[in-house]
Amino acid sequence: MIGYRVLAAAVLVLFFAGCSHDTIVQRPQISEPIQSRTLKSAMPAWFLHVPENSLESFYGVGKGRDIQEAEENAVSDLNSRVWSDFKKKRISGADGHKYIIRYLSKEAVESTKSRLKKIPISKYRVLKSYSGEDGTAAVLVEIKRKDLAKPLKKEILGRLVSIEERWHSSRGQTVLERYILAKDSFEKMSRFLPDYLLADYISPFSGKVASRVENGLPYFYKTANRLKKSLRFCIEPVSTPAMKFFADAVAKALKKEQLVSTNETKADSRTLCITINGTLLHKKSAQDHIFEATVKLTLHKRYKAPISVQYYKVRGISQDSGTMALQKAAQELEKELQKRFLQAV
Repeated sequence: MIGYRVLAAAVLVLFFAGCSHDTIVQRPQISEPIQSRTLKSAMPAWFLHVPENSLESFYGVGKGRDIQEAEENAVSDLNSRVWSDFKKKRISGADGHKYIIRYLSKEAVESTKSRLKKIPISKYRVLKSYSGEDGTAAVLVEIKRKDLAKPLKKEILGRLVSIEERWHSSRGQTVLERYILAKDSFEKMSRFLPDYLLADYISPFSGKVASRVENGLPYFYKTANRLKKSLRFCIEPVSTPAMKFFADAVAKALKKEQLVSTNETKADSRTLCITINGTLLHKKSAQDHIFEATVKLTLHKRYKAPISVQYYKVRGISQDSGTMALQKAAQELEKELQKRFLQAV
């Protein structure tokens, strides 16, 4: 009996020893380095879970080697969070501004990102700060939406009032003068549109101001196009056969711009006359004919002083003949006129 008891005890000892061994082997696996997990757990909860931007405020967090560096990084983070939210909601048209976003260019949108960084944000406040034993500092900052938008809104209102005052004072001016002003007003409003959308996203303008901007853009665009169709031009006779090439180039450019062109005999008091003259230089190299021209376009009402004077320098090269070189110079003038004739009027 004693032998059986000894044997049973030995079996039990071996069994529990095996269970103990299995427990040591099957330890939980560490999913991330101990050092990283310790650093992460050392940061405060508000740094790991930044407060969501609200209807009243924006937030940003930053860390650094000291509180000052952490604060600077927090302000930079605040800017980034404002910008990303702005693009997501406003530029995408998610908040109902698609009808006005069509006037934006990609370049204008990108320039607004730089503009945001220049807005004075000295009115932010440090909500919380943290200094770790390892020297790491962290900061949580907040800025009120109205404080962030205030300097930008003030500038936009100033630019808007200037455009409106110039337009209201243009009553009684000629069709050409009002066309130029309507076109210029639209371009100026288009330039500040990204800043307007940004400021309005940060802290909405009053309904009255929003209406002035958002209705003003299509108004000036449509008005400029309507007045443009009322413009009538005539090209006065040129002095030489060579200049006839350039007169034809002007006529083609007007036609492509869908501007009414008439001959001198049908010109009336509303017609704008274009006088064409300039200097031509014909050079011949070993293989090429080269024509260089400085063309002067004078725009004026019939029998009246010039409204504007424009100069164009063009060049044509041909191996075939001087006439072909002259023709190419005229084609170059036509391209230049399409780029900037009406812009320079």
